[in-house]
This record gives sequence, structure tokens and C-alpha cells, in this order.
Amino acid sequence: MTMHYAQLLPLPRSGPEPLYYQLAVSFERALESGALGHGTRLDPEKDMAEQLSLSVATVRRAWAYLERKGMLTRTRRAGTFVC
Repeated sequence: MTMHYAQLLPLPRSGPEPLYYQLAVSFERALESGALGHGTRLDPEKDMAEQLSLSVATVRRAWAYLERKGMLTRTRRAGTFVC
């Protein structure tokens, strides 16, 4: 099932923070609000980047940041999941 990430993860696209960090913060807020539940499988990076009008590299960098924080887990061929 494809989620509508543009609504779920709003990005201000202004301010001094890089876009990957804005995406990570938006993701954290969605998780805290319950809009994203634990165990949720996220769409592929390419699909998410397209929906959010971002580069795949920006999404990948945000996910790497969130993975280091223990908020996401990424498994090759299985996908990216919310912890």
C-alpha cells in the first residue's frame, strides 16, 4: 500500500537546516503523533523521493540519520521499517 507522504511528512523547505534533516524531523513528529506506527513498512526510497519532490540521495541520507537514532531499520530486499 502506498502512503501519501507529502501530507504525512510536511517539509518547510526554508531555514538553515538541510532538507534531509527537515525530513528526519518531520518523520519524528509523524511517529510521535501516531501518524506512523511501529512496524510500518515504508515505500521504497525512489517512490518517497518522487512524492516529496526530493532527490533519492536526500531521502537516503534522512533514513540513514534515523537509522542511527534507532527509529528505522533497513534490510536489503525486505525494506525500511519503523522501529
